[in-house]
Amino acid sequence: MVSAGDFGYIPTVVFVAYLGGKGNRAKWIGFGCILIALANILISSSNFLFDDQVPTVSTSSISHPQSLLNPNCSIFKDILLFQNETVMSDNETFFGDFIQCDDGNHRVRPLLLTSSFAYCNQEINTEKLEYNTRTCLNDQMAHFGPTALIFFGLFILGIGRTMPFSLGLPLVDDNVKKRNLPLYFAGMFLIRMVGPVIGFGMGNFLQKQYYKFEQPLGLTPVDPEWIGRWWAGFLLIGIVLFFPSLALFFFPKPKADSPLNLVDKHARKNSKGQAIMPKSFKSKAADFYKTISGVLKQPVYFFSMIGRICDVFAFKGFFVFLPKYIELQFGLPQYQIMSYMAVIGITGFAVGVLLGTLGMRFLKLEGRRAAGWV
Repeated sequence: MVSAGDFGYIPTVVFVAYLGGKGNRAKWIGFGCILIALANILISSSNFLFDDQVPTVSTSSISHPQSLLNPNCSIFKDILLFQNETVMSDNETFFGDFIQCDDGNHRVRPLLLTSSFAYCNQEINTEKLEYNTRTCLNDQMAHFGPTALIFFGLFILGIGRTMPFSLGLPLVDDNVKKRNLPLYFAGMFLIRMVGPVIGFGMGNFLQKQYYKFEQPLGLTPVDPEWIGRWWAGFLLIGIVLFFPSLALFFFPKPKADSPLNLVDKHARKNSKGQAIMPKSFKSKAADFYKTISGVLKQPVYFFSMIGRICDVFAFKGFFVFLPKYIELQFGLPQYQIMSYMAVIGITGFAVGVLLGTLGMRFLKLEGRRAAGWV
């Protein structure tokens, strides 16, 4: 489930970057954002399409296990293994049921000894085993629907995010004056810093809300059985993102007489300044192979990519499983964990950007030295 987005992102990002770079980048980004919005709505819909049983919690009385009321009760020691010692003051009828069960045990035992359906009978045990197996399979099939729906939504989400991630900076480069470009780039990275903080803040708030609109009596966010309103964030983001994405389809085309941008210096242009796009499938495949080969032959890019892969290996699992580890190790509720991760995450990111900026400025790193610093 954690890797579902990567299954969609990795195979498509190279093709999207290649094809989108030769087309209308704004429309490509708009289409990708629509995919992201629909994927978020699809993920949240599993909460409404698949119903489940809400746990019943009572703080006034504790009922003794249902196994004590079965007709064929076991002997005393087996009954006591199922019974909670704190139940005595909460259930006055327990001892009456206990005596009745013991009395039934003595009366039923002679019948069981002569019955072919006794608990020690091989046929009945085999039948019970098959019944339990079928019940387990049915439970697994009941979980398949929501799991598959969420997985498919995350898969589409991975495909959609390839377009704004790979084409966003070139689109800004197309439509912004060169002297203003650093300011816009800084604004984009600022949004990327604030985004996780807003996400963790939403998680902190929504984790305090029960995932059903009717909260069971006695269940609180600190209870291990508590499930926060996880679907609300996906639904909200999907709705908010959908309508602005449509506006990108009305974005004007780049001017034909505009100068070559930094990201388009490598592209072949015609007399009108437009990128030359191969027509046939064979020529497109050859041009794609030539472009990818040229990029991979750049030593700085190649080794930077290897370093980034190693960084993801270390960071991905840590970031994904850290909330669950903190919950199990220290017993903290999820909403508190979201707050801590937001504060620590934004602080670490800000310190890293500050140190990187100061290092590049005062050490005057350029070219290979700058790549080595990264």
